[in-house]
Amino acid sequence: MKWEMDSSLDNPEPRTVLLQLAMYAQHLGHGNTLFCRSIKVVTIKKYIQAAATFHALFGNHSRDYRKTLETDTQFAPELTTVYADLTRWETAPKRREPFTLLMLAELRSRVKETSPHPDSSMAALDDWFVCGTYAGFRLSEWAQEAKNSRMGSFQLDLRNEAKALCLRDVRFASNTGARFSAVDALNAPSGTQFDKCWIIFRTQKNGDNGEEKMFTRNTTAGGMCFVTSMLSIVQRFVRIRGAHDLLTPLALYNGSATCTEPSFITSVDIEAMMRSLASKVYSLNPVKEKVALSKWSAHSLRVGACTILHAMGFTENQIKFILRWRSSAFMVYLRSTRILADNHNRAFDDVMTMPNFV
Repeated sequence: MKWEMDSSLDNPEPRTVLLQLAMYAQHLGHGNTLFCRSIKVVTIKKYIQAAATFHALFGNHSRDYRKTLETDTQFAPELTTVYADLTRWETAPKRREPFTLLMLAELRSRVKETSPHPDSSMAALDDWFVCGTYAGFRLSEWAQEAKNSRMGSFQLDLRNEAKALCLRDVRFASNTGARFSAVDALNAPSGTQFDKCWIIFRTQKNGDNGEEKMFTRNTTAGGMCFVTSMLSIVQRFVRIRGAHDLLTPLALYNGSATCTEPSFITSVDIEAMMRSLASKVYSLNPVKEKVALSKWSAHSLRVGACTILHAMGFTENQIKFILRWRSSAFMVYLRSTRILADNHNRAFDDVMTMPNFV
């Protein structure tokens, strides 16, 4: 549905204009502006006001096309709903931008072009970003704070054990149904195809400690796969620490070929990589737009996971179950996406073909 679909601007149909304005607001909220960046809701409202004023020049000059009826004192719900959604995202506490599949594609492209050492931080983050996007990892569930980068300094839970995932928290199953511990999977017969992976979340923010989640192999050619990436993570850990260390967190890497001691992946490593990816993918200047880039952090994996599932039509209960939320707290992280905006368009198009809808 586009502006030029009106046969004439001389006598614009109020309902059609209203729907166009609502879609335009959603379009702007997705960052489709002159500089391809997000703008505040107050600015979006000014854009809509200008568009409504422009339409009034060609029809009834006293008509405010932002209202359902001329005599209404408030704007139409088609507009106010969009405004409310954009405002909720804009005012969300500690707002983080989501880690996106475009950013992951950029990272994978860099890995392919540079062929980093398989135990390097880039290779490690590539694997962990895939798993983190699938599982919606919280920082403490896999990585460390900046002060805990050295071996032996990882964060502990109330049982004085590592908070983050360890070898003992991972197991696999082959396509024949045989089950393997993380270490046994590496010693499985040649040609074994692993079809499933289970992760135990020993310590969770929601209190559901010991919860186990299953992930299956993605058979789509070229698609990202949790099982494949977790196998790579386990292989890296065993190369660096050995197969008998069941209590040290898995998320580590070797800084260089001459590095005598590996390092844990920390929030600093995650932020540096994510902001570099976002800068490239979204054309954000690292200096001039430092504030915008600062909104990508380790939590962006969790935000990105719920954003993707929501945009693809997963129900509230499904999102809560898959990403391990007890409440509907994830709603604060949802944002306008292209998929939702396109679905919004299709819904209005369908309504326009129903003469007796109202």
